[in-house]
Amino acid sequence: MLPLGCKSAEWTLPRPLASREPSHCMRASDGPRPLIDVVLRGPPDIASPADIARRSSSCSVRACRSSTPTAPWMSSSPPIGHRTATRDALVVPKTTLWPVSHLVISVVGRDGPGIVATLTGVLMDQGCNLEDGAMTILGGHFAMMMLVETPPALDGPTLDGPALEAALSGPATARGLAVSARPVSEAVAPEGDGEAWTVSVHGADHPGIVHRVTSSLAEAGANVVGMTTRAVGQPDDPVYVMVLDVILPTATDRGALEDRLDGLAQELAVACVVHPAQPDIL
Repeated sequence: MLPLGCKSAEWTLPRPLASREPSHCMRASDGPRPLIDVVLRGPPDIASPADIARRSSSCSVRACRSSTPTAPWMSSSPPIGHRTATRDALVVPKTTLWPVSHLVISVVGRDGPGIVATLTGVLMDQGCNLEDGAMTILGGHFAMMMLVETPPALDGPTLDGPALEAALSGPATARGLAVSARPVSEAVAPEGDGEAWTVSVHGADHPGIVHRVTSSLAEAGANVVGMTTRAVGQPDDPVYVMVLDVILPTATDRGALEDRLDGLAQELAVACVVHPAQPDIL
């Protein structure tokens, strides 16, 4: 006895599913087989087994079972060009995604309100993600550096430095700014073991302070990871202030380094203080 919805010697899928994708099941002349194993033909975006069961309520496949699976495609490998109605058959087409890249953008020029908003608006329009950045005023001039991640592309390489620089040059030039965008290597130097310390220097301004102090730190194996310098006070009697963020190797003799910096401070006529760095709120 044929299940409801089937006619002659062939079981057909309900019209809602049959009209969506070409499909068939085994004919009666091919031998007995459990009709629960519906064989589907078509692209991999065919409906899921749960969807098939729900939409096939007018033709119960449970009513047509046979204990002898003798059909050719009941073996472990289905015939070429057929896909069984299992979840493994739902294959998502592969799409080539080009890797993202990082660019360093530097901006220098006349200071004024709205510079950051203007430049970051261009980055947003280009689909770039601002990952890191620093901005300061150097002698009344605007200076900023940014590390941005360019968006991945589906049909070609990602946004490169010249293209992003061209997009930024219009608004930057209108505000008297010079802008450049350069690629940065994705390889990042591994972080070594060490402790964060802060070195503060202040005193009479004269050439050579930065070089002499950082040279002493380099001889001790310290890595300078941040630096802020500024001349404060009266123009005719400026006081030079420098703050260095450094990473000291764990094997560094702190006492010997402090003695070395104390001697250098006396030679340069400045005050130098070394202390553990405060926790960064960022």
